[in-house]
Amino acid sequence: MITKMTKYSFILLSNELDDFLSKVQNLGLVDITRSDVPTDSHSVEMMNLYKRYQDIISRLKIFRKENSSIKSAKDNTASSEEMVRAAEDNFAKREELRTEIASLERELAESAPWGLFSHEDLERINSLGFRLCFYSTTEKRYDAGWEQEYAIQILNREGGNVYFAVAVPQGEECSLPLNPAKFPDRSADIIERDLKALKDQRDTLLAECAGYADKCEWLSSQSDALFKDLDLYLASVSGSREGEGTIS
Repeated sequence: MITKMTKYSFILLSNELDDFLSKVQNLGLVDITRSDVPTDSHSVEMMNLYKRYQDIISRLKIFRKENSSIKSAKDNTASSEEMVRAAEDNFAKREELRTEIASLERELAESAPWGLFSHEDLERINSLGFRLCFYSTTEKRYDAGWEQEYAIQILNREGGNVYFAVAVPQGEECSLPLNPAKFPDRSADIIERDLKALKDQRDTLLAECAGYADKCEWLSSQSDALFKDLDLYLASVSGSREGEGTIS
């Protein structure tokens, strides 16, 4: 059903406009024809902040749905804008950690089969006039007869592969009929220590993010209030000030 509407025009002093618009807005009567595009730097800043609220609230709701078992950190007393900024930083830091953790896990997978070692031990062997060549091959291809020809030390047998080192005098080449393997730069225990530190950081950030997610409803109310202020501000700068400068 279409209801006929009555249009009213008001002439106000400019210093009364904001109060007038606020009152009629609370009654649900503000309907000023205007663009929703911000008109100045202040409205641009308010609009950008509102969009950030909406984005972080959406991300926090998804986080809460996917991580309902995570216990939140202690209650956060930050302002809504501070919380939005902190939550944005939290998501960014966890993404960085995700990449770093994945990289360390790949490094650990490559290093673990070689067992534990220290660079001091490798340097000690070098100081004795020897160097180590490292190899890995399948159990089927490994020839136990090599142990009669070369100074072989088996480091590990895992997943159907043999990981071993051959000591040769400095300046000599190892004539073993295999291509040398890439020996890891770091021992698995060192990588595991660094990996644990990163995962501890991640868990702390997850607990903090759970705390932000618990505030979603409050952030939504603050976002609504911000939009209301923005809407009123745009209405105030778009309204016609017919009496401005003419009534003293």
